[in-house]
Amino acid sequence: MSATASVTLPVGYYKNSVQQELFTKAYQYWLDLSKNISKQLPGANLAFFAKLRERGYEAFAKLGLPTRRDDDWKYTQLDTIAANNFSLLGLSALAPVYNDVNSEVPCSRLVLDTAAVSNTHLVFSRGHCLKAISAIGDLPASVTVTNLRAILQTAPDLVATILGKAADINDHGFAALNAALCCDGYVIHVKRGVQLDYPIFITLINSSAKIAGHKNTASVINQEDDIAATFMRNLVIVEEGAKVQIIEQYLSDDNAISFMNAVTEMRVGSGAQVAHYKLAEEANSTMHFSSLNVLVERDASFQSNLIANGSALARLETRVKLKEPGANCNLNGLYLPQDKQHIDCFTSIIHESPFTTSNELYKGIIADSGRGVWTGRVLVVPDAQKISAMQTNRNLLLSTQAHVDTRPQLEIYADDVKCSHGATVGRLDNEALFYLRSRGIDYDSARSMLVFAFIREVITVMSESPLIAELENSLTAGGFVNRKGH
Repeated sequence: MSATASVTLPVGYYKNSVQQELFTKAYQYWLDLSKNISKQLPGANLAFFAKLRERGYEAFAKLGLPTRRDDDWKYTQLDTIAANNFSLLGLSALAPVYNDVNSEVPCSRLVLDTAAVSNTHLVFSRGHCLKAISAIGDLPASVTVTNLRAILQTAPDLVATILGKAADINDHGFAALNAALCCDGYVIHVKRGVQLDYPIFITLINSSAKIAGHKNTASVINQEDDIAATFMRNLVIVEEGAKVQIIEQYLSDDNAISFMNAVTEMRVGSGAQVAHYKLAEEANSTMHFSSLNVLVERDASFQSNLIANGSALARLETRVKLKEPGANCNLNGLYLPQDKQHIDCFTSIIHESPFTTSNELYKGIIADSGRGVWTGRVLVVPDAQKISAMQTNRNLLLSTQAHVDTRPQLEIYADDVKCSHGATVGRLDNEALFYLRSRGIDYDSARSMLVFAFIREVITVMSESPLIAELENSLTAGGFVNRKGH
């Protein structure tokens, strides 16, 4: 890696001198860390991986952390990120520590009956794959489900075919940092024509540095007050005509104060079908930044389904490129900030070819002093004629302190296209509430019925998921639809 870089950002990038000093200090911390540990990270002996880390390092030196001067981050403030110190989890030096606890379930919230959902389940915690509590069922030889650290030893050429191809390190500083510091992640490869009849389940646990019964002896965790940081890099390759469902679940313990930076890269081959479910359910003491980056080829179909109701501060990105004619994507999302949570959902769909289609439906329910942000961008490049793009965002505010910012964006450079977008923000319909109560339904039940009716449209889209019953239970039994307004 080249000599340590220094950050040079445009004049006026910061709000004031205090913020400039705060962010500059944070940049330099991450740059120094990246430089000092680059040779300890997985893939350091592989030229293509070392090159990606170098590019990530240089991009972060150029970009730094986003501020609200960046239009894409206009409503999400990162001063908290810049003000804290972090300890990186997932280095090889820590592996012996985690081998000792591989048989333990590292998160009390890992309660979902995954065996009823799938016999293929990978569990990651503190930047490592916990194989003792993971399960690889009777997968056909044409399907590979493993972790990045392992496949770099056995099949690095497969990683090279997708790594850095779908995710752009120049999107923002978090994407660049992930390239420079990623330690592990899941890898799924489904060969041509294979159609799995059960989903592949992945759990990623956002943990604190402390482990019950173990002392943090590794040099990288030398300040107990530091926030534990995990950088995951997930890779998915689905070849021509294949079909698969992937469920990605993020959890943490209730007392974990931690930071997750995850980047997923995916290629959906010609005629393939992929359904991706993402459940962001971490505790309200965590910070979560992740992006799902997908390349969709000829006549292929990609469906993204997001449920976001965790973390104190979360930014969840879904970026799709429709590369060839016939490519299609459907993005469905539900974000549920409450208390003082801040959940920012960002989507980008780029129609790079004619005869491509996209549909997007995101809904937000914001309670208490929660804040939701949704940005949906559709870009139609020149000559991408005969495309269709439909985009909808609806929001329901359950309290007077709840706040949402919604930004549908269309950028069109072709003249024979069909595009629409729209966004709404409102409160519960008092007339509907009165009607239900006049039929003998108590106030709380009537209110819950209306809230659940609002989200039902998104849940219905996910009706083919084996998780549908679990989702409905978590949203109704003591969950969000019962929140009180004030």
